[in-house]
Amino acid sequence: MLRLALALGMTVADLESRMTARELGEWMAYDRLEPIGEWRGDVRAGIIAATIANASRSKGKRAKPADFMPFLDDRPRMMSPDEFAAKVVPLMPKRST
Repeated sequence: MLRLALALGMTVADLESRMTARELGEWMAYDRLEPIGEWRGDVRAGIIAATIANASRSKGKRAKPADFMPFLDDRPRMMSPDEFAAKVVPLMPKRST
């Protein structure tokens, strides 16, 4: 939610007060397709750095974009729908019938 608030130029409190749960879900789905934030910029920078490194090398081992992305393994992993449901469903109030 912090990343979305930053991208939209508002605080998390503003975002929470102005956005419905449905719209937040749509933003989450969009983020899976087109990541929001600096991670995307890091990928672009890694591609450029690998291209320059490979152009400057003799034949042999080739650099990959990930070689220039030191925090690649530290980025948050997207939960699967089942993982999300396992975390959220127990928190939801029980419906009375």
